[in-house]
Amino acid sequence: MWGNASDRLGGRPERVAVGSTAGDFKLLDAETGAVVWSKDLDAEVAVHGLIGSPASDGSRLYVPSASPPLGLLAVGLDGRVVWRRPTQQAVYTSPALGNGVAVIGAGEVFGDQKAGEVLALSTADGRVLWSYEIRAAVLGSPILAGSRVVIGHTSGELRAFVPSG
Repeated sequence: MWGNASDRLGGRPERVAVGSTAGDFKLLDAETGAVVWSKDLDAEVAVHGLIGSPASDGSRLYVPSASPPLGLLAVGLDGRVVWRRPTQQAVYTSPALGNGVAVIGAGEVFGDQKAGEVLALSTADGRVLWSYEIRAAVLGSPILAGSRVVIGHTSGELRAFVPSG
């Protein structure tokens, strides 16, 4: 079931990170499936939990949360939460990572679908580098294409823009 993960990255064993709608987040050994560590990241109210896939830059995992507390979490490979960036709406999207920036989209499935935003966060500390109000729920993951951010949203549009600054 787990296949052969004998190819090691940087001398470290390969790992698989997975979240659940219940709000728990696990790091698994890719070769054996054994749980390396497990954390309850959405303990308050797990309605949609951790639906978006996490992303990794090799030193941290960036975990989107669609249940309170809403937002993006940076989690060390040891399971320690490094920072948490709250958002006003749920984050169903997987983060796009590049050049020290995590880009996420936010919006509601059941709430106001005319509200949504794209945020670019510093991977170092979670501070907001820039944000853009989409005025539609962002339910698809952003894509970084060179200096552009490409995003789709519930109004049926696909937008590409170059952030200033």
